[in-house]
Amino acid sequence: MFENDDYSLDSPERSFDESLNIPSAVIDHSSNSFTRCLVRAGKSRLINSIQLCLLVLLIYGSTFYVYSYQFQGASLRMEHLATIALILLSPFLIARASNKELRELWPFLFFGAYILVSIISVLLHSQNYRYSFFEIGLQILTIIAAMFVFLIIDNERKASVFMATILSFGLFEAALGLFGVLYSSLSMNAVMAQETPYTFMVPTGSQNEANVFGSYMLPIAIIAWVLFRTSQKQRNTLILGAVAAFTFFCVLYSYTRAAWIAAIIGLVLVELALRYKLHLRSGRLQKVVAIYICLGIFIMLACFLSVPIKIADDSWYIPDTKQNIVDFFGKGARITDSSDLSINSRIQITETALDKLRVYPFLGPGARAYGDIQTNDTQKGTPAFNYSLLALYNSGIVGFPFYVAFIFFAFKRSYQSIKYSPGPVSIACGVGFVVLMIIYNTSNALLSSYPWLLFGITLRMYHIGKQGQATN
Repeated sequence: MFENDDYSLDSPERSFDESLNIPSAVIDHSSNSFTRCLVRAGKSRLINSIQLCLLVLLIYGSTFYVYSYQFQGASLRMEHLATIALILLSPFLIARASNKELRELWPFLFFGAYILVSIISVLLHSQNYRYSFFEIGLQILTIIAAMFVFLIIDNERKASVFMATILSFGLFEAALGLFGVLYSSLSMNAVMAQETPYTFMVPTGSQNEANVFGSYMLPIAIIAWVLFRTSQKQRNTLILGAVAAFTFFCVLYSYTRAAWIAAIIGLVLVELALRYKLHLRSGRLQKVVAIYICLGIFIMLACFLSVPIKIADDSWYIPDTKQNIVDFFGKGARITDSSDLSINSRIQITETALDKLRVYPFLGPGARAYGDIQTNDTQKGTPAFNYSLLALYNSGIVGFPFYVAFIFFAFKRSYQSIKYSPGPVSIACGVGFVVLMIIYNTSNALLSSYPWLLFGITLRMYHIGKQGQATN
């Protein structure tokens, strides 16, 4: 009856429950009636529906910066409120999770150690406890959100739906961004995100900065590209090709140079994963569509650089399209230009931060202190622009190794998810998370919820792949 002797009912090393293939987690959870009730309630349709709705609100809050409470530069947003609501449901999630699933979360202890050192540093050195603890609390909620995504999305189908939801919100965000460009130009309301005549202008309620918009759109473009490359039907190939062209145009037009570099890295990683993990090569139709994607991006860029700008009621500025295109790529290519105010300010902030770090090398000056850095050319409260330096500044040489270990674990799991569970979901979310880590490390948004939502899916795909490998 049994092909393997290890699963025989006569085996003295296995209990009767094990011979019936009852998971050990079920046996553990059934040890008392209270836990049994939690497991049953956690598996009910009502609780599952509430959890999925909160995940949608989490995506919405990460996509559109809906502020609920702002305090001295730190913002409690809808994504954080959704995470708090999920915390209230955490007993059901933990009760129904298996022991193996819970063990997958142990590397998050590295982040806990980093936060603990940051709290100690605040208590010793900070003069603004309220803001510092508020900022640290938001970071904790962000990482908890990734854990909840991992626990709620318990199969590949849910992961696919979750990824499709992120893609849908991203396309809606891109449409609002493009509408904002046209509306601002044609209505004398051109509030520019950067000091260039061809960057994104976005409407109120959407992303408030061109750099943030470009960074946000890159994983959306990666997801669209992976779906385009793995599509089998001709109709889907054409539709997804158009979506990929639209999203990559948004990345290009946002004028975010870090996103441009990360886009090249992301495309290389995607193609390597498709070729060596899925053994997938481009078909003739995909090659033709890819050429049209490049052509379509250039045409859209030329069109938006040619949009007239209303200066007065009867006065319009008609831009020089050819010169705008030359300036667009010319200025964007000069990444190391000494006249670039953005780069100069980052260098000055880094130098000032390192000088202050020498005073408190072990635990760092504290969370609020970095926001108080002021140089000759930057205002007080300038964003970090380098999250690794910010982590070192917040926790010193004692806590920084824990932060590095946690980030290393995140990168490792992204690679392992593609290795053990190769497929469109793992490749899109894994590479999307990696490129966001590259971009957001050059900003102060590395511990915003958005990249860690992708990491939650990546961690789940890794767990599914390991489970399938163990079963085989």
